[in-house]
Amino acid sequence: MIFWDNDEPANKFIDKETGELTGRARLFQPDLKELTTGTGKLILGSERLHDRIAILYSHPSIRVHWMIQHLDLGREWTLRESWHEFRDLEFNQLRTSLTQLIEDHFLQYDFISYKQLEKGVLDRGEYDLLFLPQSIAISDTEARAVERFVAAGGKVVADSRCALMDQSGKARGSGALDRVFGIRSLEGAEEQINRVEQAGARMVRLAGVPGYLNQFGKGKAVYLSRSINSYFQQRLKPGTDTELYRLFGDIFKGLGIKPSVRVTRADGSRLPGTELVRYSNGEQEILAMFKNAQIRNLGIGGTGAVDNSAFEKQERVRLSLSKAAHVYDIRGKQYLGNGSRFTLTLDPWRPVLLTLSPQKINSLQVSPSSVDFSPGETLSFDISLGFEPALDKDTENVVNVQVLSPDKLVLYHYAQNVCFSGASTRVSLPFSVSDSKGEYSVIFTHLATGLIKKVSCIAK
Repeated sequence: MIFWDNDEPANKFIDKETGELTGRARLFQPDLKELTTGTGKLILGSERLHDRIAILYSHPSIRVHWMIQHLDLGREWTLRESWHEFRDLEFNQLRTSLTQLIEDHFLQYDFISYKQLEKGVLDRGEYDLLFLPQSIAISDTEARAVERFVAAGGKVVADSRCALMDQSGKARGSGALDRVFGIRSLEGAEEQINRVEQAGARMVRLAGVPGYLNQFGKGKAVYLSRSINSYFQQRLKPGTDTELYRLFGDIFKGLGIKPSVRVTRADGSRLPGTELVRYSNGEQEILAMFKNAQIRNLGIGGTGAVDNSAFEKQERVRLSLSKAAHVYDIRGKQYLGNGSRFTLTLDPWRPVLLTLSPQKINSLQVSPSSVDFSPGETLSFDISLGFEPALDKDTENVVNVQVLSPDKLVLYHYAQNVCFSGASTRVSLPFSVSDSKGEYSVIFTHLATGLIKKVSCIAK
């Protein structure tokens, strides 16, 4: 992360006349400090997980959607800048609505590009479910790749306008994936929805709305024949988003897609606008839970104010895990216990970060090579962690090291984040010949659990 103080009146961090921190700097200070004291290192040492869900990123489709939306511009399209598209393009609204519908069900996804699809990314067994958001322009090679995926047992969901053109935007006589969805695409459209009729698919009702479900080979295909573009705005007012939220709940349930972690309010009611992100770290998992506020008011563009009041309040929440684990509050630096259900407090703007571990981490031990030293000498410290049972060797541990001078000042030039596999490592601190004599405090913090060990060393 690059944090840039560009010295603008409303954004600067240092008042050049006084040399003092501004109010903005003081506001961000705890978060910037947290980033540099190990939390970022712990996340970087882990692998972000998805729930075997893929979303197709189809740039040919984006070009066609732009063309359809702006046919009335004529030669005026040459006057448009990138910021116009950032604000106005309806396809951005669709993509934002789709990702938030998945996130609001506590699931995560992975984007795959049209080129990856052509090269067989779906043949590798990494995904169970593919979303095709108004993927109007796809090549024959892409279509065959989707067919193979579903025939082999995969699931695919399309909303509308699916595969009506080739990768160059040339209209087809029928949808290239009509056979997979068990439909027949017809000429004509109502707003953003192309007309279709049954051609083998079964009519089903999802959240009370009719759609099409087709068995294709060993897999299933769902065609919604409706728009989901409005969800990114509806979710800002919980209650108005119920239809689309329930629609996707029915889709996930019907296709056997379940989140590994669920969150509700403490009373068991739905908790809107909350996202979960999971990271794999050997046998451990890092779980981030946070309010998924809306930044812009028109998809990913727009500059007007957004009403996030529905999310801007502290909540008592119930966290339900798919299996019991030893749970540690990373930011609160405490052990929460061993179990599968926990009640926590969720801040409107700062995440809850948890370690889920099959082992209990009992202790952090640090042994210095000497408790006395002369300025200019290097001290080494042996770090060991106690686990029940033994720790998997692929787990990355991060220990933050801070040094306090004899007058209790933090010596930032000695601070470091030590990343190591297994249960033990050695850290060296080369003290300077100019360091003051007296008692130094070296503080070790194990990031995943919050365990702290303080060691005193005396410079003579």
